[in-house]
Amino acid sequence: MGGQLSAAFVDAGSSRPHLPKFKLLGITGTQRVSWLPDVPTFKEQGLTGFEPLGWFGMLLPAGTPQPVVQKFSAESLRILALPDVREKIEALGLVPAGDTPAEFAAVLRSDAAAYAAIIRDAQIRLN
Repeated sequence: MGGQLSAAFVDAGSSRPHLPKFKLLGITGTQRVSWLPDVPTFKEQGLTGFEPLGWFGMLLPAGTPQPVVQKFSAESLRILALPDVREKIEALGLVPAGDTPAEFAAVLRSDAAAYAAIIRDAQIRLN
């Protein structure tokens, strides 16, 4: 916006008010977002490695009884499906979604493996 950068990765949600000032080249993830229908994913453009999305999740303590986990999950999914809740989440530039506990666990494992590979390949070390 200040003419100092020729390119950048920005969070579409928090930068949403400024997006008209940018030339959007692509978005991460595997699907286009409803509020940017003309912006292709990087995957659509033949680029790989940009599929993971940022996400917010709700977690329970390890060892929580399965009936409690299932009830918490079902109620969370019910709330996320409410039109006014979806509208508020989308207004933030986010994509409301929910999974079963097993599906969310698979996302956690997949993302952990992807980011572990990035850390290993870039030789990132804690000081």
